[in-house]
Amino acid sequence: ETEQSFQLTYERVQKLALSRLHVFPFSRRPGTQAAMLPILPASVVKERTQKLRGLSSKLHHQFCQRFQGQKRDVLAEPSGEGWTDNYIRVPLPDKKVPPGVLVSVTL
Repeated sequence: ETEQSFQLTYERVQKLALSRLHVFPFSRRPGTQAAMLPILPASVVKERTQKLRGLSSKLHHQFCQRFQGQKRDVLAEPSGEGWTDNYIRVPLPDKKVPPGVLVSVTL
């Protein structure tokens, strides 16, 4: 993509305020129109990937902040952490909770 189209994508994603992005470099797929696009220098791909991953971190932090102070059910994992129903990873107050148990946690 051009620098202009990348900037447009970045700005639109920023405005959407998603909770997180799944970012990975483009992979050519034979037979698709995208396979005929020019190959960008690795440094450009790396820079854009890092920029989008940084945006993802920022968006995820903002998303998590919206739930601060709320009680949520958390599915316990063996690690002593767990996941809320909206995919926020949180430490469990009691690390001895068996995996698979739902625990009410104030975020």
